[in-house]
Amino acid sequence: MSNVRDILATHYPDNSGGATATAGIAYQVHWGLDHALDMHRAGQNFVVIFDYHEDVVVLNDPVDPTNICAYQVKTASNNWSINKLIKVPKAKDGKSKKSIIGKMMTLHSIFSDSISRIGFASNMYVDCVLTCGNKSDKFREFSAIQLREDELSKLVESVLKECGYAFDPKKSTFQLCFLRSDIPPDSSEDVLTGRFCKFIESMKAAYGKDIETINAISFFSSMQEMAIAKNKDKNHYDSLEKLIKYKGISRTDIDRWLSENIVRRSDADVASSVSTALMHNNTPWVKVLSIISGLQGLLANKINKDHSYIQKLPIIISRLQSENKDALQNLNVVDYARYIANKLIQSADIPPLTEDEAIGYVLYIMIKDTK
Repeated sequence: MSNVRDILATHYPDNSGGATATAGIAYQVHWGLDHALDMHRAGQNFVVIFDYHEDVVVLNDPVDPTNICAYQVKTASNNWSINKLIKVPKAKDGKSKKSIIGKMMTLHSIFSDSISRIGFASNMYVDCVLTCGNKSDKFREFSAIQLREDELSKLVESVLKECGYAFDPKKSTFQLCFLRSDIPPDSSEDVLTGRFCKFIESMKAAYGKDIETINAISFFSSMQEMAIAKNKDKNHYDSLEKLIKYKGISRTDIDRWLSENIVRRSDADVASSVSTALMHNNTPWVKVLSIISGLQGLLANKINKDHSYIQKLPIIISRLQSENKDALQNLNVVDYARYIANKLIQSADIPPLTEDEAIGYVLYIMIKDTK
């Protein structure tokens, strides 16, 4: 079997096909994300790569992939037919073009026996009659081997003429399939938002009740923005690791982002406890708001690599608590935090902090340590 890692690192896609409309890119991304959720729920390992050789390419492993599935994703206002799919566009500027099927089938020459599935996905179905005698609109998905003989003969002849490849679905190492998407183009973002909400709900068994703290709408919005950027990236990458980093989303990525969002929301819960502690000590409300605002600013920087001093703060606070044990023993929680905060502000180990930032963060560390 051919080496998938080597093929992806050495066979770059042809990006000369022209620009895709923004709406088309969004639909491709939404279809790819939806497919990722389906695979995640099914327990599959995967990487979804956006717009690389095809609109959506799926690998079965991010480290050592052995299998590739590729999908061309299109929207339409009318149903498709085999004739439409094999129609070769007129050449422009002396450059020959391929039909939709012809372009899809060239993937076999690139990936050989490593590709197991080449699919055409659209919101409209491919209108034809199958060997079972039923119209194709009765099925969400069917393969070329199910086409009635006359339809299959047209497709096989076209592939031979365009690609020089004698396609025989009965003997082929890959499946050529046609999929009808249930995502409407005019409301694909709304549909995907709903599906992400259901996906988050379905993760309770794996993550427990903490998963409820994730804002599914924001989570989807972040993933959508990231996927669109990956779709638009037309650079070529000389390693699988770089390709996945800049063009792909894996199961591991989704799991990591879920965990990170739960942790960040847990930070917000501790921040809420900080405000409660301040109010129990009769701290003026305006001062509470100011301290919490400073704390939230620090917590936001906690995930910013340019603010590495955030990682030092808990260690410095612990040292200050130890060094000032006698002075701290009779203070209430807010005065205790204020004392440590002022010592923290004087520290040369970190950039300047305001008193409110320092008080908020000291309280945050104290409360988090007791949870």
